[in-house]
Amino acid sequence: RLVGRYLVEDFLDENGEPIIDENNDYSFFIADVDQDGVGADTLLTRLRANHPSAQLCHRLDAATGGIVLAAADDAVLAQALEAFRAHRVQKTYHALVRGGPSEEAGIIHAPIARKPLPSLLREINPEGKPSVTEYRVVSRTGSVSVLALKPVTGRTHQLRLHCCHMGFPILGDPQYGSEESQNFSQTLGLSHQMLCAKRLELEHPITGEKLILESRMDVELYR
Repeated sequence: RLVGRYLVEDFLDENGEPIIDENNDYSFFIADVDQDGVGADTLLTRLRANHPSAQLCHRLDAATGGIVLAAADDAVLAQALEAFRAHRVQKTYHALVRGGPSEEAGIIHAPIARKPLPSLLREINPEGKPSVTEYRVVSRTGSVSVLALKPVTGRTHQLRLHCCHMGFPILGDPQYGSEESQNFSQTLGLSHQMLCAKRLELEHPITGEKLILESRMDVELYR
């Protein structure tokens, strides 16, 4: 949908159902087509069907659902990229985790570094870059909780790493979940990480008024 000169997409089809690929996987490519042709049907190609000048303002990790912001033209893209660089865009994610924090809200401080090559994963490492995540408990049900997560810093895989480090790994996460959480995820039939980009807060590109954009998707939607 068009908001100002921003295009907002939340990975749901016209019936309100999560977009899935031919393998019934909720992963949805938002990158350009690579040399092997992977991602020929992407969010960007779908946007450009109606908005030929559309450009993505940011991206999500593979298997993370939720809201994505694109610009309808180059001028708005420049504004959006500057807003992201200056940390004027506030992002909130929802995560379904195994267990949960003892406090209802708090801040996670845990530095993140890249693992030695050839691994593409990250790890908590005292020599890593400072990494900060704010969290709030949305709900608790039995042995699982829904958390609202705000990445103060934007490290690769930050939310997944921080949750696992604190002892409440995100369910369905194949890389950073604990053995117990991964086994529990299998019993629930989860084939993807339960992490959703739920909310964006930013300025309107023309009027400057505050925009609050929320995805219709949530972690319960694609359980």
